[in-house]
Amino acid sequence: MKVLLLGEFSALHRDLCDGLLALGHDARVASTGDGWKAIPTDIMLGSNAPGLKGRLARLWSPLASLPKLINHDVIQFINPVLFSTQFGYNEKLIRMLFAQNNKSFLVAAGCDAFYWNEGRQRLPYGPFADFEQQDLGGASSPWRSPVRRKFNQWLAENVDGIIPIMYDYWVGYQGFPNLCSPLPIPVNLEKIKYQENTLKQGKLVVFHGLNREGFKGTGYVRKAFDILSNKYSGEVECVIQGRMPLKDYMKLLSTVNVVVDQTSSHGSGVNGLFSLALGKVVLGGNEPAHQALMYGDDPCPIRNISQDPMSIVAQVEQIMAQRDQLAAMGQAGREFIMRHHDHRRVAARYVDTWQMESKK
Repeated sequence: MKVLLLGEFSALHRDLCDGLLALGHDARVASTGDGWKAIPTDIMLGSNAPGLKGRLARLWSPLASLPKLINHDVIQFINPVLFSTQFGYNEKLIRMLFAQNNKSFLVAAGCDAFYWNEGRQRLPYGPFADFEQQDLGGASSPWRSPVRRKFNQWLAENVDGIIPIMYDYWVGYQGFPNLCSPLPIPVNLEKIKYQENTLKQGKLVVFHGLNREGFKGTGYVRKAFDILSNKYSGEVECVIQGRMPLKDYMKLLSTVNVVVDQTSSHGSGVNGLFSLALGKVVLGGNEPAHQALMYGDDPCPIRNISQDPMSIVAQVEQIMAQRDQLAAMGQAGREFIMRHHDHRRVAARYVDTWQMESKK
């Protein structure tokens, strides 16, 4: 199959592309590299540069690349907004891509109108209020605007299928006849070297990656880290760092024992899965509803936490009590990723979905 993967979230499409290539398909990623993460892309769709230069590049680059964006068996959008929203540019370009390619799919993998509206109503909890207050300075998410909602709905209704990557995003699209079964996030294990999880200088190193503080629940993590640092100053080292290229971030992850991913999700995103693949013990989203939907009877080793800082403290204390089992915990995490998230296996499942689904 000739496949074009449009947009990027934390190397999800990059690793899926690697899996498709390994299976013999003709696949490419077209993106901006997901901002400062600088994830490699095959077709650059713009620029992350600020100011007028960046705005012009975001308008011109997709048009200049248009011959590379047409005549595919499958195109897959990772979000309804991939291009500049000025002058209706995003909508016009996506409509053009619909007309110039065969099948099209939407991955429900992040913030969009159905996550921000239906998801917010249907999920027991989420990052919504914290994200608006802390990351947007009190402003409403742009995904709550009627204009974006209308286009998101048009796109969802007109793609051949909607493919959620976790429970949180599956919930928002309930009722759509083209909603597909969720598919796991692909992880290219060839790029992630497993390391035995051992204590460094006798201390348990607990890490949280700095990204979108409100969305990830960093405020709750800071409170938990303050408690742990004061109570176990000689036994635990708590680290918060981030906003760096993916290559540097993965190098940093290799130096820690425990990763606190995010507090406000029901399932795990790419960061938590990469951390498991490295051999880390991971705290994050793993509610029973996500577990049942994505993994059935094979328990995911991610330790579920909530927006209560004490839930983080309690999990770290349990790990401290089992520190002699760190290596075994790390190995179990790696094996789980091998079973469920290997990029070749996941890519084969995507191909099956693309071949089965057609416009209603």
